[in-house]
Amino acid sequence: MNKYLVCFALFLAVICCLSAVEAAPAPEQLLDWQTAIQKIIGAYERRYPGPSKVYPAEVAHVVDPNHLYLN
Repeated sequence: MNKYLVCFALFLAVICCLSAVEAAPAPEQLLDWQTAIQKIIGAYERRYPGPSKVYPAEVAHVVDPNHLYLN
């Protein structure tokens, strides 16, 4: 019984130490919303260089289910 208690206490101590270390990110890693968005846009532009493709508008076709005849 005693060895189980020691193992549990050791496990609990390790979990507490790990959670205390990773509880909060370092202050230099915290970004405001504008910087975060600019970093995301910059990563996208580095991955896909050049202008974006602009496609022409498509005409929507409405299908009437009451007068639908399939051949």
